Amino acid sequence: MGQLEANNQDFLEEFEVYWQRSDACYREAHVLFDEENNTIREIDLYLMSLDGVTYFVCEKSFNPDHYIQSVFKEETKNVTKRRCLFIPLREGTFIKPSQVHQKWTFKELKELVYSNITSEDRKKLVQLIQRNPKSNTRYDYVLFGLPINQEKNALFGMVIHYEEGMIKSKKTKVQLHPLIQTPVKIEVFPFAVTRHHKDFLLARTGADSSFVGKHAIVIGVGAIGSVVAMGLAKSGFGTITLIDHDRIDIENVYRHVLGADLLYNRDTPNELNRYKKVEALKIEIERKYPLTKVIAIDKKFNTVLEMETIDWDKADIIIVCMGSPNAEMAINRHFHQLSQSPPLIHAWVEPFGVGGHVLLTLNQEKQGCYQCLFRPLSDEDSIENLSGFAQAGQSFTKSLGGCGTYFTPYSFLDSEETANQVLRTIHRLSRKQIKGNPIFSWKGDPTLFLNEGFKLSDRFHMTEEQLMKNSTLYYDPNCPVCSNKETPH
Repeated sequence: MGQLEANNQDFLEEFEVYWQRSDACYREAHVLFDEENNTIREIDLYLMSLDGVTYFVCEKSFNPDHYIQSVFKEETKNVTKRRCLFIPLREGTFIKPSQVHQKWTFKELKELVYSNITSEDRKKLVQLIQRNPKSNTRYDYVLFGLPINQEKNALFGMVIHYEEGMIKSKKTKVQLHPLIQTPVKIEVFPFAVTRHHKDFLLARTGADSSFVGKHAIVIGVGAIGSVVAMGLAKSGFGTITLIDHDRIDIENVYRHVLGADLLYNRDTPNELNRYKKVEALKIEIERKYPLTKVIAIDKKFNTVLEMETIDWDKADIIIVCMGSPNAEMAINRHFHQLSQSPPLIHAWVEPFGVGGHVLLTLNQEKQGCYQCLFRPLSDEDSIENLSGFAQAGQSFTKSLGGCGTYFTPYSFLDSEETANQVLRTIHRLSRKQIKGNPIFSWKGDPTLFLNEGFKLSDRFHMTEEQLMKNSTLYYDPNCPVCSNKETPH
């Protein structure tokens, strides 16, 4: 393959695979840098004291400490910083990796560089290698970008080793980089590349990489909100703000994304302190997805509003998972009063696995909101949530330990199913596949609910098709929040 020009493109597509399989390529570089920046430049390479030879390569502006500790479990004190040159080869370049038992020579490497870069890049390269860091007196590192097509490059690297050091200029006494004057003793070793860039990793899963630069706010990080927050990180959101004043409790762990290992911290000697939910969730998300920025605000929503620290209209999506109708009505009212507001999602579950709901509002229009759901259908009826699958007027709270231990029974299956519906709604919303402000409801198995002696609402008996068809019929033309009609005094 590659001997005939007709096969060259196929070979380029598989170049990195062939390069990694070369028996001379026993080094590995974990690369996290801006691949869209196709300019020749210096980047940083960090040597890690792991088995074999392992490098971490990133932009000079990137602080790698948190990432290296999170991903490679390597202490910063054991990491050595080196200079690396990124050299983008010009379009039309064609090379082949080493054959079995065949090693590259420095002459081949030098010819590759100078034959396949532009005259402008040659000038930049000379400027860069005229300054040689002391740390690179025996080794130099080069990362190459080999164009596959107009959209992507193959990445591969070379280590240059000159055991007796660089040659010194007789006139200026300045050390001369091997690409300017080659020492007698010099050899090169290839290294393979593993990408860590979020866009690349998301593309590998078929995910939507457009979330990388976006900001989501989650209000309430209990059983539903915690799963939503973790899912937003998996989706690639660049920034996630978490708002919740509550602490994680042992009673939460079997339906919360956090486990018992994040119940307590020992910041104070000889004292156990319970984590705030947002603090623990920030630790967990940034541990698993260290490229995600998490902002944890351990305050009530009203306090956050008073602080005026969040520019709400700069967020891309806001998700409310509080399970408290009065509090959510106030939140709904606040965002509908803004001149500009991002889309707002409310999510909640019903007891005993009977179902859950996701309400999308402020999706390009104001008509249809959380307040619309709470009204009587006639003068004789009381106010109820029109989306409910349970007949109105029933109480579902239980207690296992007396006063102060009341809870609404539902399992992690119900909260995670609802959270997944939230995430699917966000993905569909980003693709402009949802019009208006619909409510999406999922139905569970009502057996346990009925066995407890409870009654289902008429809405539960709708088919999935009917629920979808009627997803915007909850709109209240007289809603005091979204109808532009004043509430009578």
